[in-house]
Order: sequence, then C-alpha cells, then structure tokens
Amino acid sequence: NEVFQNYAAHLIAGSSVVISAGYQTTESDGDYPLASPYLVVSEDVNQVSLSANISFSDAASLSLHWIDVRSGRNTAESEAIGATFTYSFGGM
Repeated sequence: NEVFQNYAAHLIAGSSVVISAGYQTTESDGDYPLASPYLVVSEDVNQVSLSANISFSDAASLSLHWIDVRSGRNTAESEAIGATFTYSFGGM
C-alpha cells in the first residue's frame, strides 16, 4: 500500500512574480513478496519545497527551486537547488 500527499500554496506577488511553497509525503509499506516482479521497498519520505517564478515578458521567465527531504525511512536526507530559464521562440 502506498499513500501520497501533496500540499501547495501559491502567492501571486505581482504581475510577474509567483512564489510557491509545498509539503509532500510518501508512505510505502512495500508489501509485495520478494518473488514479485514489482518489488517495492518500504519507504517514507517527507519533503518541503519553495519556488519562485519570475516572468520577464510573454516569452521569457526564470524559475528558482529549493527542495529539502526532511526525514524518511530508507530515504537519504538531501537538499536540491535548481533554476530553469524558459524562452519561447514563438511559432504556433
């Protein structure tokens, strides 16, 4: 059995800025037998995330992301930081 939960809040902080915060959990009891082709490890994960999206124009935006695995079972505590730049060349 697996249970997934995802909570998110978004704040429109202006005409071109959106700030988001989230909390995600996964609880897996890994109850498949070892002979099963769908071997699943018992795992619990609790993580928080923050992100910001800044639009420079209709064609360009920048997103910044931070994710932190706070705790878990059979899961390494970790942290990730990322950035994404998006540009649309037009088209359809």
